[in-house]
Amino acid sequence: MKIRLIAVGPRQPDWVQQAYTEYAGRLPRECSLELQELALAPRSKKPDPKRAMADEAQRIGKAIIGGSRVVALDERGQAWTTVPIPKRLAEWLGLLRYLRETSSDHSLSAGKLIHRILDQVGSTGAVQAVLRLFSAADSSLLPLLDEFLDLLKHPVVDYFMRPTLGDHYIVSNYLSVIAGPGNEPQQLHYDQTGVQPGVTAFPVGMNILWFLDDVTEANGGTRVFPGSHEVHVGPDDIFVSDGTVAAEGPAGSAMVFDTRLWHGTGANRTDKRRHVIITLFYRAWMRPQINPWTSIHPRVSAKFDETLKTLFGYRCTSTHGGREDQIEGEFNGYDPDALICEMRPKT
Repeated sequence: MKIRLIAVGPRQPDWVQQAYTEYAGRLPRECSLELQELALAPRSKKPDPKRAMADEAQRIGKAIIGGSRVVALDERGQAWTTVPIPKRLAEWLGLLRYLRETSSDHSLSAGKLIHRILDQVGSTGAVQAVLRLFSAADSSLLPLLDEFLDLLKHPVVDYFMRPTLGDHYIVSNYLSVIAGPGNEPQQLHYDQTGVQPGVTAFPVGMNILWFLDDVTEANGGTRVFPGSHEVHVGPDDIFVSDGTVAAEGPAGSAMVFDTRLWHGTGANRTDKRRHVIITLFYRAWMRPQINPWTSIHPRVSAKFDETLKTLFGYRCTSTHGGREDQIEGEFNGYDPDALICEMRPKT
């Protein structure tokens, strides 16, 4: 893991440099820390703080290496002491080492590999976290993403999504839900909230639940309120499962339903984890739950073909998702060098 610290300011006293060297030496051996110091912008007799800060911001931007994950340090941000920082670094590096070891174990099937990744990364949102981790941490892990990306191009997806959501539908969220033994059942909800005020005349999106394990009522099969997507009724109490049934099926099954259906993860009364991947798709003109521009690293999006670019909203469709010219069908990627940071009159 390479960490570059970019700092703007005057030359610091020797004791500051000594303290920096002391703390830098405490980092784990897998981390390399590089300090790049930038001088303050020139101050004139009539100081213009905004112009000076804009100049410094521009120079900081130029100092950022392409493909880096950027963390802004600001006095208004969350304060971390020297206690949580090494703990968090140890967690990230431990996970990175685990994934490297897992990826080198060629005896694992794709299914077992995905199980291990999801269990290690977490529960809710694990797949999205994996996308970000692989892209930002180690390019050698990028091949592991193929299993997740290929799932989005499974024939089941287009077979159900296109007739309901129309052409050029997008991925709104891509996550996992792992029901552990003794878990608390999820409150009943529906996913139609992407449009406000709410509509019930048509679905704004569609869910696919991919069963990685045999899913039963006993191990937390998703509870659904039958017919709630058609008659527009819901539970009297979202914390009570009365009137619901458990969605069950063998590993390898897929459950498809529109966003008007009331549902929620059930209680797992077994002694084993139950793994499900969820892909939520929205209509092309909607804003996704997960912002691909901030969640997916350019090294990952570089792997995308036109199908994946469309799914993650890189395609300009009906003037949505374009740049200045809104060219229909144009694919726009994230390019920090092409962003407009400030506009000034020519001098």
